[in-house]
Amino acid sequence: MMATTFGALLGWSLYKHGVTHIFHQEEGREFSGLMLMVMWLLMCRHSGRSGVGALRLCTAVAITAFPIIAWLYYYIHKELRADWPSHCTTAL
Repeated sequence: MMATTFGALLGWSLYKHGVTHIFHQEEGREFSGLMLMVMWLLMCRHSGRSGVGALRLCTAVAITAFPIIAWLYYYIHKELRADWPSHCTTAL
């Protein structure tokens, strides 16, 4: 509940400031991580009520794979890495 509230406040702040490249800002990366966590917790909360199902399994795989795929995409494209802060340039 607190993560959802903090995520909503962080998302509103990003929207209010007109941030377009969300992964270039520390707040944007934190917001994305919080949203992934909230989606994962919601899936876990409802998983005990019925069988896993294909949709729930595909959603879990997508939530798990998204950070890795996004990181690879940004790591491969040098023009996207140009705006990274110094602590993110040594990510590999």
